[in-house]
Amino acid sequence: MGAKPAGVNNRHLALVDDEEEDVYEGEEMEFLDHLEELRVRLIRMVVYVVVAAIVCIAIAGGSIVDLATQPIRRALPETGGEMLITRPFEAMVTWLKVDALAGLIIAMPFVGYELWGFIAPALSRRERRLASTIVLACPGLFIAGALFIYFVFPLALKFLISFAAFFPDTKVMLNPKETIGMMLTLMLGMGLVFQMPVVIAALAKFGVVTARGLLTVWRHAIVVIVIVAAILTPTWDPVNLAIVSGPMVLLYFSSAGIAALIERSDRKREERRRRRQQELELLAQADDEDMDWEDEEFEALGETQETAPQPELPPSDATEETRQGVPDGDAEGPDAPEAHEDPPADRLNTD
Repeated sequence: MGAKPAGVNNRHLALVDDEEEDVYEGEEMEFLDHLEELRVRLIRMVVYVVVAAIVCIAIAGGSIVDLATQPIRRALPETGGEMLITRPFEAMVTWLKVDALAGLIIAMPFVGYELWGFIAPALSRRERRLASTIVLACPGLFIAGALFIYFVFPLALKFLISFAAFFPDTKVMLNPKETIGMMLTLMLGMGLVFQMPVVIAALAKFGVVTARGLLTVWRHAIVVIVIVAAILTPTWDPVNLAIVSGPMVLLYFSSAGIAALIERSDRKREERRRRRQQELELLAQADDEDMDWEDEEFEALGETQETAPQPELPPSDATEETRQGVPDGDAEGPDAPEAHEDPPADRLNTD
């Protein structure tokens, strides 16, 4: 890790770390490469579902069908009805359909993993956290919606069968294929309806909808919910409409509450970002002022040194000797006077 730049502290790096949340870390790929990766992952998803369905058929096929027909059997004893198969292939088709749906539910985590592996490289860190929350919440909400229909379906079926009492000497016989198919359709529809909080949370995160806007149009939303419930339910009777539309209304207002929480979180994060930006600007301004002050101090010190009088240095010994004269014999160089030589002793005696 490189050294931290001078003048930058942890408060400086706070905004940098926050901005790194929007950095895309995935590798860039060509369009055909994306299609190839999508093709491979779709093949894997299909393989996961097929393998899970085969396992359900081979190991627990009878138990799964028995589990699927329990809501029907719970509604029949009080009415004295029976289940009746009228075509040769109905039992096999219904059995395969139920096991295939069980295989899809079992393979859902693996399918979600493949979807996540495809979209995650194209997301930033902040978007990845949001997408991971959605990927984890969707299967749970779908299963919750399916289980709601599973436990409520006997009540709706019992209510519908109760109208047979207006026909004397009539025995109720339910076709497993049609009844189970109707239950599976309701389970699938309610599982999708239970994704409402996730969808509204994502829209609120991107600023498309607001909590105030959702609460403003709640009357129109209830009308739309009743219409959707009427499409999902096999009949338009008030009981089935109330059973299906009731949770949808609760989900709508819960979604408005989730949107309000998201808006509050976004406001707090924006306030922190704005405060960090101000702190960073103030710290940068303070650093610039410190550097300017140091430069001015250095320049002032240089000017003081230039204008100050220079002290006279005492003359050195060599200079003093030159000024007073150098004794004979000590001078050196071409300009030095020649030394006087004494005459030899024999010359003195002759004279």
